[in-house]
Amino acid sequence: MPEKPSSAVMVAWESPGGHVMVLHRDDEDGGILHVTIENGAVTISGENCRYAATDSERERKGKKPASQKKLARFHVTVPLARCQITWDLVE
Repeated sequence: MPEKPSSAVMVAWESPGGHVMVLHRDDEDGGILHVTIENGAVTISGENCRYAATDSERERKGKKPASQKKLARFHVTVPLARCQITWDLVE
């Protein structure tokens, strides 16, 4: 049985190409960010969230993310081993 989705504030992961991807909910616009962990994978879904991508070279030089966008709706699955989650509430 799949785990019930949990609310999160931010989720970050490293893509195979070395880019760091970050999704965080936009509280000012009613953002929703849900995370489900199952079978070594993290499924992330939500609405009204901010998305940023960068690579280690830009980050090392202290530069801003290469791209920033707002996503109305999304659903993505990434490997748990490459993912960091900031939870909204821990019980």
